[in-house]
Amino acid sequence: MKWLIIVIFLFLADTAFGQTNKDFKIKITPLEKEFYICTSYGMPDGKTPFPSNSLVAVTAKSIVLIDTPWDEDQTQQLLEWLKDHFEKPVALCIATHFHDDRVAGLDVLRAEGIKTYTSKLTDQLSVNNGNKRAQSTFEQDSTFTIDGLKLNTYYPGAGHTPDNIVVWFPAQKILFGGCFIKSFDTQSIGNIADADLKQWGSSINKLSQKYPNAAIVIPGHQGWGGATRQYIHTCNLVNANQ
Repeated sequence: MKWLIIVIFLFLADTAFGQTNKDFKIKITPLEKEFYICTSYGMPDGKTPFPSNSLVAVTAKSIVLIDTPWDEDQTQQLLEWLKDHFEKPVALCIATHFHDDRVAGLDVLRAEGIKTYTSKLTDQLSVNNGNKRAQSTFEQDSTFTIDGLKLNTYYPGAGHTPDNIVVWFPAQKILFGGCFIKSFDTQSIGNIADADLKQWGSSINKLSQKYPNAAIVIPGHQGWGGATRQYIHTCNLVNANQ
């Protein structure tokens, strides 16, 4: 009986605490015409799955990704989903800062012949921290045009990390804010291990002046919404943690 109790306990412990990234399945949510949110999952606290947002934009001939899913397995899931739903190649992926929830799948994309980009500062921080690196870098705010789809990268200043950038789709008025922007779904500032809390507020102000009329702002985690509400919410969380 004693051994039976031990076996049952170990089974329950494995069920409750033994979940790994291999158990995670991505979720795809249509955003608007030809734009999708890919939700992947990680366990930053080592116990509870937490969602992370990547953006998929489908053009006439190809596909653009902003940030990879949180690990290589989920990145492969995304590629398989894209293959099943669109007969188009992935043209490129831009990662918005050096943390794993943005860059973990870069090697998977590279193996598939997909071009990958980060800022030069992100690349240096990836080297310093042993994280995945993109094939190509840019030193300043850049414009990409892929099959008629235009997007702009913008560095508003330090915040969640020293290197966090955002990506703007001007025709659609969609702003991918990444982890620089906090979702209205949370009252937590989140991971601030690499944050610049003194600079973050002024960086948000720059962003709000740059893109005041964004129709949709997508944070790195959890739900998305309009610009003003999320700009103010992010500033409030930053101020509360200073």
